[in-house]
Amino acid sequence: MEEALELAQACGCPAEDALPLVHYICSQPPSTIGDEVGGAILTIAAPCGALGVDMGDGARGGALERVAAD
Repeated sequence: MEEALELAQACGCPAEDALPLVHYICSQPPSTIGDEVGGAILTIAAPCGALGVDMGDGARGGALERVAAD
């Protein structure tokens, strides 16, 4: 969740827009993990496409290296 919120913040989403969404999502019954993984992949692909960011380049920009080092 932290990374998703940081991406939203970097795209200009203020906290006052994000908080109602958190409350709405948490008030709904949970979906399946498989459905949510698919949704997460599509969700990251959409801003990458719109902003011209290569998903692989973004991952290689330090995040994967930090995870691999831990």
